[in-house]
Amino acid sequence: MLRDPGFEVTEPAASSPEVIPATGARRDVSDMGSDAAREAWSAAARPVLLDIARRYRAVITYSELSAEIQRQTGIRTKQGLQHWIGKVLERIAIDCHDREEPNLSSLVVNSSGSVGAGYAAAVRTSGGEEPADLDDHAAAERLACHRHFEAADLPAGGGTAALSPQLAQRRERIRSRATPRRSRSCARPASSRCRHRGSATAAPEAPFVRHRELIAPTTCCTHHAGFRILELRALRPRQRAG
Repeated sequence: MLRDPGFEVTEPAASSPEVIPATGARRDVSDMGSDAAREAWSAAARPVLLDIARRYRAVITYSELSAEIQRQTGIRTKQGLQHWIGKVLERIAIDCHDREEPNLSSLVVNSSGSVGAGYAAAVRTSGGEEPADLDDHAAAERLACHRHFEAADLPAGGGTAALSPQLAQRRERIRSRATPRRSRSCARPASSRCRHRGSATAAPEAPFVRHRELIAPTTCCTHHAGFRILELRALRPRQRAG
């Protein structure tokens, strides 16, 4: 789930009234053509996204926006979401660019909390270069939307850009796994001597150095853990032979 304290995922209200199109009947996209349908959907999406922009750190998912604009217009499609929602967001981005507004399409995220490829196309189409990090770029645009459209709960300092909680947590897990662990410091007293080292500053003996990378630290430090295991390996064949 994307919900988290200070970050809101907005869903259309289940009790909101059904909007009947001017023709009095629902239509399928095949009856009017995909271009006309996308134009109608993008027009219906603007007030939905303006409502999101006026709530600090609110977002809406692709599937939620898709369901709402089809409900609002009465225009339905059996096509998969990935085949048409990007074109709708491109139109929204172009409209925002023409109005000199922040990009409202940045408020739309997928189920993982990321803006995805649809946002990249929207940025390119509206005259910008595709950013190196789409989600960081979208986070800044979302903050610009909240400020421009005067979100009611915007902090006094103007707020800060933020990834969705789900995406932020995933990135933190990736960073944690990528950070190498530090080996523990040796717990031996400073006055003691390690028989593997010979002295506190002496280099390890040559027969053990060539195998050092195969051993993971398991005791007080990398040196003691690695060389103790190697020594046992070296003694084992002799014991069996005796």
